[in-house]
Amino acid sequence: FLNCYQLTSIDLSNFDTSQVTNMNSMFYGCSKLTSIDLSKFDTSQVKDMSWMFYNCKYLKNITFGNINTSSVTNMGYMFYICPNLTTIDLFNFDTSNVIDISYMFASCSNLEKIDLENINTSSVKNMAGLFSNCYKLTSLNLSNFDTSQVTNMGSMFLNCYQLTSLNLSNFDTSQVTNMGSIFLNCYQLTSIDLSNFDTS
Repeated sequence: FLNCYQLTSIDLSNFDTSQVTNMNSMFYGCSKLTSIDLSKFDTSQVKDMSWMFYNCKYLKNITFGNINTSSVTNMGYMFYICPNLTTIDLFNFDTSNVIDISYMFASCSNLEKIDLENINTSSVKNMAGLFSNCYKLTSLNLSNFDTSQVTNMGSMFLNCYQLTSLNLSNFDTSQVTNMGSIFLNCYQLTSIDLSNFDTS
């Protein structure tokens, strides 16, 4: 469905995706879609979901249901430039094998809250730009983030204008080589706990 600019609705209820391994850019540029229901998708074999909803500018709702993401290794840029999403339900996401979540939520400029409680980041190496340009996020609970394998955190919170505090005391940065612009333009930040940051 790449660059189906005029597509306004899509019925995927009878799609057999049981053998699909790559969903990269699947809805890329479907800028007029307002909702997508993936609750019937069998994604148990899928390894790549990067750029999946890129530039779905009018997308307001994604129904994931009991989506199986246990085989996925790449979620980079997954929701990049989805400015009408105000929340994303990641409750059933299994991210235990995901290596790349760079720019996953970047430029979701109206995203007000995101529950990352069930997100397993123990395999992640790239978190660059993860929340960049999420202008309306006021708080983030990253207490369960395992960053022990991460090498890239560049621009991670870039332009998070409304964030007032960040507790990153649990972050293991011993492998990180890039922190460039990590807090750039976080104008409202009054406190950051970096007590365990290893920048050696």
